[in-house]
Amino acid sequence: MLQRLFQAPTLKPILLSSCLALFAANAQAQYIGGTDITPSTALSQDSPFKLAQIADGISTDTSPFNGFASRNLKSGTITLALNGTFNLTSFDLWSDIDVRAEGIDSFQLEFYSATNTLISTSVRFAAENGTSAKQTFNFPTVTGVSSVKLVVLSVYDSNYGIEIREVGFNGERTGKTTTTTTTTPTTIPTTTTTPTTIPTPTTTPVTTPTTKPTTVPTPTPLTTSNCDCIPHAINGNTLTASSNLKPEASWVLAQITDGINTDITPFNGFVSRSVTSGTIALALDGKFDLTSFDLWNDVNVNAEGIKEFKLEFYNAANTLISSSTQFTATKGTLDKQTFGFPSVADVSSVKLVVLSVYDPSAGIEIREVGFNGTKSDCKEKTIPSFNAATNMLSLPIVEVPTFPGNPHYKVDLKMVMVGKTATFVLQDVNQISASGTGYPSFSSTTGLVTIPFVYAQTVFGGMDYKATLTLVPDSNPLTFTLTNAELGACDHCAAPKQ
Repeated sequence: MLQRLFQAPTLKPILLSSCLALFAANAQAQYIGGTDITPSTALSQDSPFKLAQIADGISTDTSPFNGFASRNLKSGTITLALNGTFNLTSFDLWSDIDVRAEGIDSFQLEFYSATNTLISTSVRFAAENGTSAKQTFNFPTVTGVSSVKLVVLSVYDSNYGIEIREVGFNGERTGKTTTTTTTTPTTIPTTTTTPTTIPTPTTTPVTTPTTKPTTVPTPTPLTTSNCDCIPHAINGNTLTASSNLKPEASWVLAQITDGINTDITPFNGFVSRSVTSGTIALALDGKFDLTSFDLWNDVNVNAEGIKEFKLEFYNAANTLISSSTQFTATKGTLDKQTFGFPSVADVSSVKLVVLSVYDPSAGIEIREVGFNGTKSDCKEKTIPSFNAATNMLSLPIVEVPTFPGNPHYKVDLKMVMVGKTATFVLQDVNQISASGTGYPSFSSTTGLVTIPFVYAQTVFGGMDYKATLTLVPDSNPLTFTLTNAELGACDHCAAPKQ
């Protein structure tokens, strides 16, 4: 049965950004710029530097100078409509006109579909000033993009405002073939003798299923709720803040958990004037296992904000679980600051204890807060995962509904690149006892293994995918090619909002 099980499977692995080159093995990257882009904006345009000049293919910085300028503006949005639908991997920027240490400073990208629905938002990028060279900003592949909003958050010289010479993207037009092709067997032999061992790339043999299945916990069916069971940001409406600190004017406490961490007019966050210490309680919407704390410090960033602080973790009974070490936040920075700590389990609320501030007259100033971790009730779940550091794909449960009794197997495979094709070589397989539905499944009639959910750990962080693998006929050890991979349903697994 073991040989029959893997005579034609297909598995759904996952990878992120740089690893997507492995998934989309035959994808041909292309530059998307010039007439592929139609820019528009409500920003004022200084003659003769009109907006159309950022998509005319001219990126030089010689007289007569070419590009877009909007004087005395520190921020604003430019919409870049694409001539079609594309899968994008990076953004190219030629900043500043008549390069003199001006141009845009920080920005982010918002990606939209053909129906003008927001797909995702990039992290906050920081452009260099005083350079005439192209700057390229990479991000995890965003699929099905028809337009992009370039959201300028700050500039280097407010007197000159927004200055851009040219923009472009890298990626591919959708509709092109981006998956590998292999021949799927039309029939699967059902009388094959099961071998006692299967060679692997190492010298470790692969054993056949034992007559007594291994006992494993009955896992919850794999659905989009698994998004809570992989490391992710815990912020926004998942948190409720409370404190006896007095807010200043419109900067009320609720603004540190409203998902807005930008620092542009109108400024957003919590301010308690002339206060140098105090406590803010952060109630979580459920029980979580936490691993780090995110802080966007200071409102209208000006070297203020909180300085020293610690965290106190409480369970559902409001009993103190533990306290963190003392942390020191950085002043004068727009970017998110992340403070890691040993994982704390079953947390229902956290007290942010501010011990000191950078400017006593300004007091406590915080733009946004959040945590990273997983739901506490996920401990017994078995999540398919891919680790880019080891190239191992782990499938804790694979069901085979076309076999008598619908048996389940635990499968481990290792990714090996063959040219530009991602292949997965069987390392270990054992029959197990499990119940439920929604797991990766193998069809002995089609030779495909379908993985509805798999978590990829890469250098960029975590992402969830759906994927499909196809067995290479007559391979020994058993080898599968990746034939499809696409982003899954976990919004928080995509590039975080900055």
